[in-house]
Amino acid sequence: MLFNYEKTNRNWLCFKCHLDYRVWTDHLLEMVSGCFHDLKRTRRFLAGLTAPLALLWLVIGYFQQSRELALNTEALKLQQEELRRQVEETAALAKNAGRQAKAAEEPASLNSVIIENEEKERRERYQPNFVADGGGRSGESQYMDILNTGVEVNEVSILLNGSAQSQPQPRWPNGMRQQIRYSTSDTFPLNVSIQFEDKLGDRYKLDFEITANNQFRRKRAA
Repeated sequence: MLFNYEKTNRNWLCFKCHLDYRVWTDHLLEMVSGCFHDLKRTRRFLAGLTAPLALLWLVIGYFQQSRELALNTEALKLQQEELRRQVEETAALAKNAGRQAKAAEEPASLNSVIIENEEKERRERYQPNFVADGGGRSGESQYMDILNTGVEVNEVSILLNGSAQSQPQPRWPNGMRQQIRYSTSDTFPLNVSIQFEDKLGDRYKLDFEITANNQFRRKRAA
């Protein structure tokens, strides 16, 4: 039996390769297993390391949010205070404007009153003054003398209960008398209207009444 060296050598090489392959495979598996084991340990380490950081971040976020809320609340308070101040300033401006307008109106109103009073006094200076100055009776007829103690007037008409007593008089000077006649059977009081024109050219009507006891008194001016 001959020894086949070449075949034996080839078988040895195959065995060696197979052995090396098993060795490297086991080594590779050990390395991979070690890596996975290291990854697990690294993950646990990182989880243990980051948990406090996450908690710290949560606490920091809470306080940060609380601070922002406090700042927002303070800003809202400042805005509310600013709005209140603006409202007060607007009210004060409106009140001041009202006072100024009132102060501006007062001189005009005062001037108007002064002018009105002056006009009234001026007109009163040109007004007559009619008063009873005696009278008498004749049977069923009575009469009353009316005296003008004021300023002379023109275009005078005397009406008794709406009826003219006489023809219109062109003038009725101071100190002159006009006579009114009426019956004792008339219903009293009797209405007497004296219409005239003053020196300023304005027309007036003064109303009087004669009572049952022959009192002559003013009713109203028109």
